[in-house]
Amino acid sequence: MKKTVLVLLIITALLSLFLGCQPTPDEPFVVSKDQQEMIGKAQETAAPNAAEPVTEHVQESFSEHGVSVEVDANVTIPYGEMPIIRVHGINFAQETVDRFWDVLIGDTTMYDLLDEAGKETNAALNTRDDGVTLLIAAEHPNGEWWKKDGKYFNVLNNRETPYGKGKPLNYDATLCYRFAYSFEEFFEDASDRQPITERSAVSNGVNLNMTPDEAMRRATEWIERLDVPFTPMRVTAVRDEAKQDAYLIECARVVNGVPIAVTDGYSRLDPKTSVTVDWYYESFKILLSDEDLLALQWESPIEKEDTVVENSSLLPFDKVMDVFRTMMPIRYAASYEDRSEVYAIGDIRLELVRVLEQNVQNSGLLVPVWCFYGTNREKAKNGSNYQGVEIYGCWLMINAIDGSIIDPQKGY
Repeated sequence: MKKTVLVLLIITALLSLFLGCQPTPDEPFVVSKDQQEMIGKAQETAAPNAAEPVTEHVQESFSEHGVSVEVDANVTIPYGEMPIIRVHGINFAQETVDRFWDVLIGDTTMYDLLDEAGKETNAALNTRDDGVTLLIAAEHPNGEWWKKDGKYFNVLNNRETPYGKGKPLNYDATLCYRFAYSFEEFFEDASDRQPITERSAVSNGVNLNMTPDEAMRRATEWIERLDVPFTPMRVTAVRDEAKQDAYLIECARVVNGVPIAVTDGYSRLDPKTSVTVDWYYESFKILLSDEDLLALQWESPIEKEDTVVENSSLLPFDKVMDVFRTMMPIRYAASYEDRSEVYAIGDIRLELVRVLEQNVQNSGLLVPVWCFYGTNREKAKNGSNYQGVEIYGCWLMINAIDGSIIDPQKGY
């Protein structure tokens, strides 16, 4: 059988991709990452969808290889079609820049920061000698404008040529608006922080009048005004160095009615053996205070090419949990004796995740993936005290079609 033939490949993949000499699973849950085989599985007859989403609660715990996992999460199995979609990275078109400028800048006088004389400017993109199109404009033309509150608008599109000989292109076009000069401090404060789950009231210690629910509604209003295909996905209370508080709302692109997982960083294969690009995952973030839109940032936009599979045949969720129970201890097996790793999974979602398309530079596939979100903390072996900082993240991505593990840094 094909599954039996793949056992040796599975073990080899685990050793090379994740753990070196760490433990390997007894069962072949991680299959060979052959995209054509995966697409073939997806094209098998899908089970009939329910008339509406089915929600179940998962609560269990297990421990192995110095890793403790506690799961307490509601799981919603969608009723809509789960497609495989081909996408590619794009630049920000002048039409998009004009629309954002009209909504965010309006009648405010802006100055071209690329012009030494500081002339007034509009939303027109400029082209550098290397072919990069960009726009940098600010409400304050002179002095330390970056240390003053005021409108700032920046667009930087992708390079047409690599930075150096033999280097791959990056796909990380950025459109940024900000009013608060300290917006980067807010973004940095959100790193690894757990999103707010109780949104109907302001959390203790947060100096804001607006509730998280209200922040999500305001984010939705900005998305509608800007006419972009995103939906607010998670909200975090953040603080800058001056102890000012704000809400950071991270948004997910919706394709064919299905959200794409909010993923940081970029995918990259070994540059010594591959010409694959450094391709940043798309990100759309909105920063709100009680009174103002403090910042908005859109990075690495993508565009749909075509639908490869309309409705994928998915593994039963109990099989997905089998993979999770096997792979979590292996993926994070502790390599030290004085402490262990504790993972608390509180959110499990079926989302689309972009993987690199084999042997293609600027093209990827959005595939249905089960994403396991939660917190991680180190714990003393005697169990008496927690150590270190609690970190929030997506700790495992399981391909919902074939049960393989997705590594977002490698892009497959």
